[in-house]
Amino acid sequence: MAEVFFDNPPILSGTEKDQLTQLQRYLNAMSEKLNTALMSISIEQMDTETQQVIRTAGGEKAESQYNALKSLIIKSAEIVRNEMEEIRTELNGEIEYVSSEFGTLTQSMQNDIAANAQGISQNITWIETLQTLEGQSADFRTRMESHIFAGILGYDPDTGNPITGISIGENITNNDGTENVSQRTATFTPTRLSFYLNQTEVAYFANNVFHIANGEILKNLKIGNHTWQVLAGGALALVAGSST
Repeated sequence: MAEVFFDNPPILSGTEKDQLTQLQRYLNAMSEKLNTALMSISIEQMDTETQQVIRTAGGEKAESQYNALKSLIIKSAEIVRNEMEEIRTELNGEIEYVSSEFGTLTQSMQNDIAANAQGISQNITWIETLQTLEGQSADFRTRMESHIFAGILGYDPDTGNPITGISIGENITNNDGTENVSQRTATFTPTRLSFYLNQTEVAYFANNVFHIANGEILKNLKIGNHTWQVLAGGALALVAGSST
């Protein structure tokens, strides 16, 4: 605070009119000095609680302004530069089982791995071929593809900070190694476990609560010391204690 000194009230003298004039001058001077003192006060001179309120409000306002400006820059950008280093590799494996009595079983595995600054993608292909002995039956072939992406899955709508996690699904990665969001079947992040069907989140676990629109329990549902139990014939009973 600026060094502002307040004079003591004057000793009034003279006629009643003179005294009123002296008092008015004193009050005017006092008002100017009070305004000067209030305008120059700093946050460090306030009590701790008031300082915390001001700093919190200021921080929230600054963060809100930052996110708004960030969104405007992204939407209005005329030039977008994307420079990213990437490592790609292909790992192959094969297991063969040969039986002189029944035929040959071959299991082939391929893992295409791409890693860049956004994350790591794995496209895993598994092919199983069963070749019977000549003249017995036709060959059999099974193919399975699985895709995993670990890295930046999106951005928090409140803070704008990246959300990292693991995403699993079919064709979950694009050609550039980034995640194909439309093909998610499940995602795992530090705060949320989600399951998707046709690009829609149908169930998730967050804040110690499981959220699901539809569910099916085939036998027992235990809540505390009580259990809902399906009886023979489809009847439903509520029993105390544990149930097997």
